Amino acid sequence: AGRCRPPGPCRALQQRHGDFISEVRGMGLMAGIRLPEVPTRNAVVDMIGRGMLPAVAGDMVMRMLPPLIIEDEHLDEAMDNLDAAMNDWRKNGIPGK
Repeated sequence: AGRCRPPGPCRALQQRHGDFISEVRGMGLMAGIRLPEVPTRNAVVDMIGRGMLPAVAGDMVMRMLPPLIIEDEHLDEAMDNLDAAMNDWRKNGIPGK
C-alpha cells in the first residue's frame, strides 16, 4: 500500500505554482490547497475532468482526500495532474474567469 505522503508533494507544487497556490494545509493523506485566484468550484470541475475527485472546502480551498490504500504511483499521477492543470491555467486562462 502507499505511504502517507501528502501534503508534502502539494507543498512542492506550491513552490512551482505560487501564483495559484497560496497555502497548503493538511495532515497525513488529507491536504487542503488554497487557490485564492481560482474559482474553487471551477478548479474542482476541471480536476474531475482530469480523473481526480477533489472537493470544495470553503471559498478558496480544494480538498484532496485520497483513499487510505492508495498506491504511490497513484499519488504521483495525482500530483502530475495538478501540475498539468496549473500549467494549463497559466497558458490558457483560469477556468471560470
